[in-house]
Amino acid sequence: MATFTQKSFQRRHIGISDSDLKEMLNTIGVDSIEKLIDLTIPEDIRSTSEMNIPMSITEFEYLNDVKTIAQKNKL
Repeated sequence: MATFTQKSFQRRHIGISDSDLKEMLNTIGVDSIEKLIDLTIPEDIRSTSEMNIPMSITEFEYLNDVKTIAQKNKL
């Protein structure tokens, strides 16, 4: 079984660089993510209130949580 660590997750999910973001925005003809959102998501469906989203956990923490739940299964 593979061992997952926070470091391996981060290596696989590093996101884009600032220069990549600038190039992508330039390619589609906008100068910011905010402008892209303005052009693609109608204002009347955007939420203006704070979202009630729980704090994130790491992949390692998630796998431990799933393992704990799975141990409750009975064969």
